[in-house]
Amino acid sequence: MISLLDIRKRGVKALKEELETNEIGIIAYRGKKRYVVMDIEKYEELREKELELRLAELKSKNITPKRAKEHIREVEELLKAE
Repeated sequence: MISLLDIRKRGVKALKEELETNEIGIIAYRGKKRYVVMDIEKYEELREKELELRLAELKSKNITPKRAKEHIREVEELLKAE
């Protein structure tokens, strides 16, 4: 876990070091976990898995899939809410 203060002092270097040892970095603000940072490849992998799960769910319920842009917008909203 990295503190926001450490990021302010050392910038991207602090984030890079965190991601060298952890797949996902947690950024603390005032001692509480507040933000997540990850490599873009990991983010895209997680997003792809989410889309695959959603498609499997739709197929199992025989629901007609939405347009891709609509679904991506829903997934992004879900990720923001977490």
